[in-house]
Amino acid sequence: MKAEPPLCQVAFSVTDPRRTQRWYRDVLGLVPAGGTNLFAGPLASRVQGLARAASTCWWLIDRQDFFQLELFEFRSPPVRPMPPEWRPCDIGYTTLGVHVSDLDGALGSAERAGSARARGPIGSRGARRACVRDPEGVLIELMEDDPRVPPPRARPRPDVPAVARSVTLSVPDLERSRGFFVDVLGLGVADRLELHQPQHEALWGLEGAKRESLVLSAGDFLVAARPIPRAGR
Repeated sequence: MKAEPPLCQVAFSVTDPRRTQRWYRDVLGLVPAGGTNLFAGPLASRVQGLARAASTCWWLIDRQDFFQLELFEFRSPPVRPMPPEWRPCDIGYTTLGVHVSDLDGALGSAERAGSARARGPIGSRGARRACVRDPEGVLIELMEDDPRVPPPRARPRPDVPAVARSVTLSVPDLERSRGFFVDVLGLGVADRLELHQPQHEALWGLEGAKRESLVLSAGDFLVAARPIPRAGR
């Protein structure tokens, strides 16, 4: 059986990398891992698909090996903030799922950092979940349980209290997305794993949404794709 490629990075465009890095360090316990100002010039423009692209990048690592969270601030073109009317059902990546060793502790740290709690926690103890927003408004789903797909990726830093587990995106065409992630990128379909249940929609403010979902595995990292849901029943 062909091995699935692991997911090695999640990258966020941010308006203030110093502030946002401090949030991930203080709230989730992630570890700073350097940065660079060198992503500029013709090659950067070609990779990003943006004329005169130039950005500053900072990285953090979590408990697992071969994974990093990247925060990049564009110096050119100017950064635009997330629209105030943005909803988690809008097309694109919407949520980062993070398993935390101490859910109550993480929620307390987020509150002290001034973060707005979206919803939660919900669920029974040991399997509770809650959503908070990072300083840029990104939804972070905190998981008390740890969904994993065998064979599990090594986790050589047990002192780090958090590990990224999933990303969720809304798509206009689920079958087309399946073809890209499975046939082009080589991800597996996690048929027996239910990452989100209907009650979890309340965590990101979509109570009663009607949706389908497709959970894919990239190593033991999960990618959840769902077509644009229709709010209400």
